[in-house]
Amino acid sequence: MSTAPQTSASSRPALPPARPYGIIPADLAVDFDHPDRAALTTRLLARCAADESLAFAAREEAAWDLPVSTRIARLLRILELTTDDPALAVALRCPHANCGHSFEIALPFAALAAEAHKDDSAGRIVSFPTGDAAPLAFRLPTGRDLVAWRRHASNNPSDGLGMIVRSLAAEPAALVELSSEQLTTLAAAMEAADPLVAFTVETSCPHCQRNATLDVDLEAVALRELGRIRRKILRDVHALATRYGWTEADVLAIPPRRRAEYRRMIADADNIFP
Repeated sequence: MSTAPQTSASSRPALPPARPYGIIPADLAVDFDHPDRAALTTRLLARCAADESLAFAAREEAAWDLPVSTRIARLLRILELTTDDPALAVALRCPHANCGHSFEIALPFAALAAEAHKDDSAGRIVSFPTGDAAPLAFRLPTGRDLVAWRRHASNNPSDGLGMIVRSLAAEPAALVELSSEQLTTLAAAMEAADPLVAFTVETSCPHCQRNATLDVDLEAVALRELGRIRRKILRDVHALATRYGWTEADVLAIPPRRRAEYRRMIADADNIFP
């Protein structure tokens, strides 16, 4: 996995458009059990880029530079292209006492994409008012920031929110006068500007009928679903290669729905369930 090397973003090419996952053998080499989630997401974003004329290392560099919300939006786009489904299925649990039932909701991919881009007109800078003084300017965090924060937290466990805010400030020295309450307000403003990062849904439990606001880790949901798809692809490769002698690349070149038809024919021939 890559480790977010620190080089100038302005000198690097942009990441090409997303493509579906699982269409070439190299896609299956992605390790979904890797403990570093930021690195796993970066590897997927770089791997599932439509223009492979750009070196893979350069695609990884571009993926690290993206704002975190953009990284999540692109991950969701890869999943959408891969499944051809209109919505993301999310499993939730009712938080209310005497209920706690699990249920599922569907989040349309189009609505999630619109949420990610609704503040594009403001660019990647968040302005925070400070009364009579000039407002403070902050950039949105990128994948590289996630790596730096984790490294800092492991060495300085008591320094959390303040370190994160300082690292994103255009003028870190101006933060000296901010109170803890202002820092908390600022953190909320940053979350609002990066909408897919601290994503919540307001829904009602179908079991107890009570309303609830629930956190949804969209990145985790997307990675889990793509990992499930990888396992299904491997089963397809095993079944079709065993029966027909096809290579991994041969199997991946067949659209998923047609692979499922072959699997059903194999099951019918063997008189077993698919």
